[in-house]
Amino acid sequence: MNLTSLVSLYRAASEKNIKEHLFSGEVSFSAGVDYLKAIWSPSNRFGRIESLSLDGLFLDAVKDIPDDGKTFKFSIVLPAMDACQFYRDLGALITVARSKISRGEIPSEYYICDEDLYTGDPHFSQPANLVKFCQLIEGLKYLALYHDEKSKGSFKLVFVQPSTDLINPPLVIEICVSPEIVEACAKLDIRTLEYLQNDMPSDHHYSAKVDVFTFALTTFLSGKAPANQVFEYLLKHWAEFLQVYQRDLSTYLSGFAFHKAKREVANAEMDVASKFSSLLTDIAGKALGIPLSMAALLALPQAESDLVSWTIVGGLFLAAIILFAVVWNQKRQFSLICDAKDIVLGSMEGKRESYPEDLQVALENAVNGLNTNQKFLGILLNGLLFLSFLPFVLSVILYLSIVPEYAEPESEQSREDSALSVESPTSSSEPSAIDEQQQAEVEQNTTGVSIEDLDH
Repeated sequence: MNLTSLVSLYRAASEKNIKEHLFSGEVSFSAGVDYLKAIWSPSNRFGRIESLSLDGLFLDAVKDIPDDGKTFKFSIVLPAMDACQFYRDLGALITVARSKISRGEIPSEYYICDEDLYTGDPHFSQPANLVKFCQLIEGLKYLALYHDEKSKGSFKLVFVQPSTDLINPPLVIEICVSPEIVEACAKLDIRTLEYLQNDMPSDHHYSAKVDVFTFALTTFLSGKAPANQVFEYLLKHWAEFLQVYQRDLSTYLSGFAFHKAKREVANAEMDVASKFSSLLTDIAGKALGIPLSMAALLALPQAESDLVSWTIVGGLFLAAIILFAVVWNQKRQFSLICDAKDIVLGSMEGKRESYPEDLQVALENAVNGLNTNQKFLGILLNGLLFLSFLPFVLSVILYLSIVPEYAEPESEQSREDSALSVESPTSSSEPSAIDEQQQAEVEQNTTGVSIEDLDH
């Protein structure tokens, strides 16, 4: 390890002080000679001896170190690289190495003086809060669409919602690092991120779970905080976000993915409403037959005979039968649409309690609106079934009201015929008397002729 000699010297020193990048102190000859020689070696690149004295005698090179002595006084310039440094405490490590930590990376080798923690120790373990913070960043990096590392001094993660009908701006999370933020991560539950980091072919819903997580994250953080405070807001409300994600995931696993549920409700409402509208349009066309049949009633009083009248009445009866059959068929289609509506919306209402509040309100509005349209169309269809026979019924009533007009001329003719029949015996008796007289004269003449002929 690169810092081994420096750490061993620090632990062996009796008086020691670190100010910025300068490490100074005292150490006994026997305890520090080997470490000082290793640090002063030309091959060492981690730490540079600025001054070294043994028992008050300054030494200029490693070869000047004698074989015996009492006390070394030294001043060493520590390495300035982020990946390999001495730090007074964990806060200093986080502050100095924040560029690396903000990317989810822990410095490869470091020593924390106040806690005497060195990465090269056999039983060393990383600080739990720092490990959890970096695991959190690694998980978010894995799920982000891409990383923006062009901005100087900051690291940004960009999340984009899965494909939807709506065009939403991407969510940018600028990673902020401070001792307080890292400490706050100690209590976070990041098991969800750890699971999503592992692509699991055996889980057929894995891809959908990643999409649900991304959708929940972008929706949860949208407009909640300024751009440079989004990350802090997420950490403070991490438990609340996990509840949103679990709710959305449960919705998806039950067959209604949250990011599709609203669209499904809207599609169902639009589909049923369009069918109702199409049915109403068809009804409007068929209903025009009623006023046309009513107009035919105007020709009934003008009929010159019973045949014409009955033709008009029969035509209206046939039109009524056809219109009734058409409206009845429309009513059957209406019943089928209502059944389909009840099935679709009923299945959604069965999951209402698992939906978020805004989706519950949208579903309730859709159901109420469609029920209102259903009642209106039901009343309209029943009314048209009644009105389909109205022209025929009116034609029958009108015909019966004009029958006496046909009967009245016939009565007058009958009276005239009766009068003539009464007068006929008198008139016919006179010709009968004349005929009898003429017949008598003929017979007389005939008799006379016969006698004369006999005389001759």
